[in-house]
Amino acid sequence: MVHGELVLFRSNMRVRLLSIWFIIAALFPTNAFSEDDKEIWECNTGPFYSEKKEHNLWLVKGSDSTYVKFYDTRIPAHYYLHGLDRRWDWEGGNFSIRLSPDDKAWYYDFSNAKEGESVSSDSIFTCKKIQG
Repeated sequence: MVHGELVLFRSNMRVRLLSIWFIIAALFPTNAFSEDDKEIWECNTGPFYSEKKEHNLWLVKGSDSTYVKFYDTRIPAHYYLHGLDRRWDWEGGNFSIRLSPDDKAWYYDFSNAKEGESVSSDSIFTCKKIQG
């Protein structure tokens, strides 16, 4: 029976250690997946992507932050799928960037548009997925 009691003691210690670990994890949460699940597209102006061209637009989709970065300005944005296109909207939908499956991106300014009015894109970018 002494051997059985030793096994039970070890088993109880494991349960206690696991309980302590879960309590610590609950008190100090971390987002271990924030970098792994982040998707980033790097874009440059014009119809062709080039590693040599200046990259002036980054589209970022992550679980903890989604934004558009234009040069040095980081703009928090709402991300969603619209059909097969990815879309980042900000300032209540007044501004938008749409990224198609072929990595072309279009920038739209709806701030002066009347309700129901069609708006053409102001800029076109070519992008490359660099993370995710």
